[in-house]
Amino acid sequence: MKILVVGSGGREHVLCWKLAQSKNAEKVYCAPGNAGIAQEFECVNIKVNELEKMADWAVENKIDFTVVGPEAPLCDGIVDVFKSRGLAIFGPSKAAAQLEGSKTFAKKFMEKYNIPTARAAEFDTPAPAKDYVNKEFANGEKALWSKPTVWLPVKACWLRTTQKMPATLSIFALTAVSVEPATAC
Repeated sequence: MKILVVGSGGREHVLCWKLAQSKNAEKVYCAPGNAGIAQEFECVNIKVNELEKMADWAVENKIDFTVVGPEAPLCDGIVDVFKSRGLAIFGPSKAAAQLEGSKTFAKKFMEKYNIPTARAAEFDTPAPAKDYVNKEFANGEKALWSKPTVWLPVKACWLRTTQKMPATLSIFALTAVSVEPATAC
């Protein structure tokens, strides 16, 4: 079995290593991989966001099974692209990946289906967010988390233990942010 692992981090290195241990594994590739992965496995110079190019390569190289490590290609729909071509791939569809990729979608989903979750508020401008934080601290909240509501290539959240808003809130200018009690996280 020819296996393709999508990604370039430590998670993907471990996936390559473990998948290669299978008696069914003929060859393990990683796209794009990294210098460490390249010491043990063949890396393919295709970026994780080049979904059509990656699927083309998988077809041309008769890849039997693909495993996706990072969130970004899942949120971009890599599973849908591969499945539309009849390629076997492990991961959620683009629609299902929203649970991981969008804080807003996940919160609304949990509320709709009565799944326990921390209360949260979403803002796309600084003024209402600051008002909310001030109100929460005035009501006795000891700490609040602020998290971008959309997927970012880095894990980003800020713990606030005072009402003073740190400079990192410039993220409000870029995307919506969810604010929730730190005790719930």
